[in-house]
Amino acid sequence: MIADSKKIQQLLNERKFVQDFGKEFYAEKLKTVPKGFAKDHPMIELLKYKGFAVAKKIKNTDLTSNDFAKETVKSFRNLYPLNQFLEEAMGKK
Repeated sequence: MIADSKKIQQLLNERKFVQDFGKEFYAEKLKTVPKGFAKDHPMIELLKYKGFAVAKKIKNTDLTSNDFAKETVKSFRNLYPLNQFLEEAMGKK
């Protein structure tokens, strides 16, 4: 992830991704700087996360919409590049 910090920043700031999931991860975060990293590291806030989970808020009316399946697939497609990046960064690909 650190080796390709520009790529992850690009993925997290992608307009479609931000529209669907926002700019916040829903995961535990370290209270202090991870070992081996400077306090002023450009990605320090991202490095503090213990995991990476995003969520999309949907309304009850969205669930019964005729477009729900299509919109869900679109959201998964917007998430896919980040998922692929994280898998590669973790050595699972």
